[in-house]
Amino acid sequence: MKKILYLAIAALMTLNLTDMKAGEDPHGLYHLKRLIYQNGRTTVPAFQQYKYAADSVGLLVMCQQAPTANQWGRMQIEIRENYPLKNTGETPQGPDGHGTQIFNVNANQFYFKWYNQQWPSMSKLNEFITEVYAKDNINPTVAKAFSMLENKTAPSNNKLDGWWLRIASAPNPDGSGQRQPVQTLWKAYTSDMSIVVYMLNNGNAIGCNTAIGTKYENDTTIYEAGHRCDIHWINKDCHALTFVQEDNTKLTEIWVRGGLPQTWQDIFNTNVPLYKDGNKTIIDAVKSAMEGNLKQAEASLAEATDEKDANITNLCIGIYVIAANLFQMAENQGDKQNYTECHDFCKRQLQKINDYADAGHTPDAQAQAQIHQIEILKALATHRTGKTEEGKQQLEERKSIIDAEINRYKNVAGMESYINSLHYLQLWMYSQAYDILGSFQTIIMLDALTLMAPAITTANKPLLLNTYANCHLLDGKQEEAKKLWQQIKNLNPNYFKSQPANNPLKKAFGE
Repeated sequence: MKKILYLAIAALMTLNLTDMKAGEDPHGLYHLKRLIYQNGRTTVPAFQQYKYAADSVGLLVMCQQAPTANQWGRMQIEIRENYPLKNTGETPQGPDGHGTQIFNVNANQFYFKWYNQQWPSMSKLNEFITEVYAKDNINPTVAKAFSMLENKTAPSNNKLDGWWLRIASAPNPDGSGQRQPVQTLWKAYTSDMSIVVYMLNNGNAIGCNTAIGTKYENDTTIYEAGHRCDIHWINKDCHALTFVQEDNTKLTEIWVRGGLPQTWQDIFNTNVPLYKDGNKTIIDAVKSAMEGNLKQAEASLAEATDEKDANITNLCIGIYVIAANLFQMAENQGDKQNYTECHDFCKRQLQKINDYADAGHTPDAQAQAQIHQIEILKALATHRTGKTEEGKQQLEERKSIIDAEINRYKNVAGMESYINSLHYLQLWMYSQAYDILGSFQTIIMLDALTLMAPAITTANKPLLLNTYANCHLLDGKQEEAKKLWQQIKNLNPNYFKSQPANNPLKKAFGE
């Protein structure tokens, strides 16, 4: 009998040891079941708290369930531990022994023991509290929300299925009109639930609003938390959502497909494509152009304006950079076809900018300065294709427009920066077109600029001297040109090293 009893006890001990595996770590979502205090007292929490053990961090989750189906539930998910939750065993951790201990780990539970130094309402300060977490009794809404965050919900045939990003508001239900910036939100839909996510604490926490019983009347009408939402599809990856706010005013939001920020996708081990905004699309356009793929560059520019509501200033900057690159390539190769490509690109994109402005994207001073530069490049390319009179006329017209702008704003308070940019444009235009406008007119203009805008000419003195010298070369005055070349080298020994090979002064006298 004693032998049988011993074997039974041994079996139970073996079972217990098997159940509590020393090498097993917590993983996934757990519900806080009870609190054990240092004096042995045990309480059941009156609140809903969860722990999520990710591969890289530990998350603390607080939940407030919606009172009714017509109200939103709320969760707050915080990165509480910047390290993975590993099984430590019930042994002191850290140099002072007050580090977190994780023990009694099995497939269904783990114990989380921490030292309380700042929460007097929970227990006496400077003592341990043990939180017991288990995978049972997890609120179904919380469980589904985390399935959505993990992107593990079953796909549906609903057009809204998946993750979306709110990028703007619009005055009209079809998404048209001047869009306004709004707080960035993310949203995911399943067959019967939606979740809205927003960043907290500089991205170290997220807030989640959950709507259970989300109903899809059709592709253009849904109900979230009992509230009707009307949807206008701009395309399959973008829609305008209109609903009545609490103050009885309508709001139209623009939503595009896009996953959570990469930090949180890494936590949840998801790989939902991130939304690429208009500015990123413009950068992609410039990269494509630099790689020689002008067709893709223009497609990206069209995407930035037609789909991404890009900032018009950034649009103008991107177009100018591409145009300048095309022009410089043409200058290096001396091929009329390259000049034609530059001219045609400038013409198409200037029309796009004009249409974009007419649609409500008013250019600011910086954008307007970029437009002037693109117009100058178009005129230069026109001249270089052989249409010399037309190109020169376009340059003269642009010069007159810039002069008129300077006279218009020179006495307007707050426009000093714009005036300076216009004076720089004058200098830059003559540096590029001295051979078209003639050395005499160019030198007169340079002299005038030195008097009218000394700050600009001083800041850009190598460019100023280079333009003077090019005029001298054009007139056959080699010695005068060489003197200016030497002055430039004295100012900046590396100036000519950064100049293109077709720089006349560089070709004549070297670097």
